[in-house]
Amino acid sequence: MLAIIALFGVAVASVLITDAGADAEPDTEAAADSLNDDNDATTSTPLQESFTSGDTLNSVGQGQSDETITGTIRADLLVGTEGDDVIAGEDGEDTLHGHDGHDTLFGGNAKDTLFGDVGDDTLDGGDHDDELIGGSGDDTLFGGDGDDTLLGSFGDDVLSGGNGQDLLNGGAGNDVLIGNDDAEGDYLNGGRGDDIIRSGAGDTAHGGAGADTFALDADAEDGAYIEDYDPDEDIIEVVYDAEGPIPELTTTETENGLALYADGDFVAGFANITSIDLDRIALVAA
Repeated sequence: MLAIIALFGVAVASVLITDAGADAEPDTEAAADSLNDDNDATTSTPLQESFTSGDTLNSVGQGQSDETITGTIRADLLVGTEGDDVIAGEDGEDTLHGHDGHDTLFGGNAKDTLFGDVGDDTLDGGDHDDELIGGSGDDTLFGGDGDDTLLGSFGDDVLSGGNGQDLLNGGAGNDVLIGNDDAEGDYLNGGRGDDIIRSGAGDTAHGGAGADTFALDADAEDGAYIEDYDPDEDIIEVVYDAEGPIPELTTTETENGLALYADGDFVAGFANITSIDLDRIALVAA
């Protein structure tokens, strides 16, 4: 038997248990929630239920308060409040909604879907292949391990894929997209707005509409690929080790465009251009 209220450690307006299979044993105590028109809990008693592996636990935060909501080992649907919530999915393939407020969402150890919704939210997918959607506001999205999909949506967002082969799309706003220097290349799409795209080894970058900055790593194990560099409005930065010498930049034409090198090491390939003004490339020590 499992006490749901004790499991969460927080007050919840409603808890809905959806059974995919038969309970291991009959209920020993029924829920007795009395709700007003605003769906706020006025009275409640603990609910005890036996769970099977097919159960889904749905939790909705209470009113305008700041909540800490924690999931289970099952597939949870967790929804925040109008306040600044902390929501953790834990194990299971969870769906998390921050709702209003500046929320912090942690996916946990399975394939999760996280929605920041309204407010300036922080989303961390954790392990496995997750989907993160920022919503409105200036959000921070971190994919973690796995092949993740990150969508900033509206606002000036920061997206970092983490390990794995990730897909990042800034959406509207002036966003910052960060690839990872692992062996699996990411796809980074700035979307609309003046974006900063920091490519890692083997990443493909697409600035989209706006004046974008492509930041390239001179010391990456493999170069990046830039799909839509516009010399009339976009900026290229080559980041190098501040403890080393300033690298010399060179270019060569390729079958599909242009290749950029730093001290002879491949840094990036550019599609659909045959020349570039090296004086317009900023060398940045880091």
